[in-house]
Amino acid sequence: MFKKPSYRKRTLLAVATTCSIQFSGILVINNYGTTIYSNLGYGTEKQLLLLCAWLTLAFGCGVLALLVVDRMPRPKLIGGGIAGCMVALIIEAALVAKYATSTNTAALKAAVAMIFIYVVFYEICLDGTQFAYVGELFPTHLRAKGMSLGVAGICLMNVMWLQVAPTAFQ
Repeated sequence: MFKKPSYRKRTLLAVATTCSIQFSGILVINNYGTTIYSNLGYGTEKQLLLLCAWLTLAFGCGVLALLVVDRMPRPKLIGGGIAGCMVALIIEAALVAKYATSTNTAALKAAVAMIFIYVVFYEICLDGTQFAYVGELFPTHLRAKGMSLGVAGICLMNVMWLQVAPTAFQ
């Protein structure tokens, strides 16, 4: 995989794709959702309800992605998904920076809505698409090894984000 230049390029593209998708922040939102909702002023019961709703929406959008992933070019779908996630997180971050300590309930609800909009983009455009795309980068005889490297990139990013996220929330 590393001797032939075209295979090296495919390997680099596979690892870069999976790592960049993990850089969108999905793992931190998934694992620290209750902390995020707590910082926005929601009580324990509401935090859990919001997290359940978020996970249910994620599942539904993941199923919906089955209808989308083969109808659009995968690079454009991934690019659009990253852009959509980025815009949702920029708006969410601006709302949190301005209104997290306020009593403006409309702004706090809008911040939560941005997290939900984010997961729609992530699930429909990025989550399943990355595996289809990475698998298609490699010829058949290297596909399993290429997928393994792509998933290793995901695991590496997961370890990194889960190590730094608790410090970031303090």
